[in-house]
Amino acid sequence: MTTVEASPPSGSHDGSRDPQRDADAVVAASGPDRSSWRTLALFGLGAVALVLVPLVASRLVDPPAGTVHRFEIPAGTAYAIARGADVQIIPADLDLRLADRLVVVNRDDVTHQIGPFRIAPGETFDRGFDSAVSLSGFCSLHPSSGIEISVEPAP
Repeated sequence: MTTVEASPPSGSHDGSRDPQRDADAVVAASGPDRSSWRTLALFGLGAVALVLVPLVASRLVDPPAGTVHRFEIPAGTAYAIARGADVQIIPADLDLRLADRLVVVNRDDVTHQIGPFRIAPGETFDRGFDSAVSLSGFCSLHPSSGIEISVEPAP
């Protein structure tokens, strides 16, 4: 008589190998699955959006402030110019950028003209520029009697 040994059923705890369990172990050991990578990518995009959205919104709501170009016309300037003095208060070629401000304080006792702008005695002229423009005209502060004001877009 011959004896036949029966093998234990698959998945038993007798030390035999279960192919399904082996496959699951390989997947677990190889790292995160596809859904984990997708979750990580979405989290990263959300973090970037949290930084970029407020930055872009702040640029649209509060554009960066321009430079204030301030000039003061001292008392006695018109008299000094009439006597032939070379007064250097404001450049003959004034280059500004968008969002810049031109501020001229007239402490003299006469009205001065700077291009198209007239500034009375004791007056403070304050002008911002929101579009590119080129202005030229008479200037009572220069021996050449002229001024060129250029407003260019910001770089």
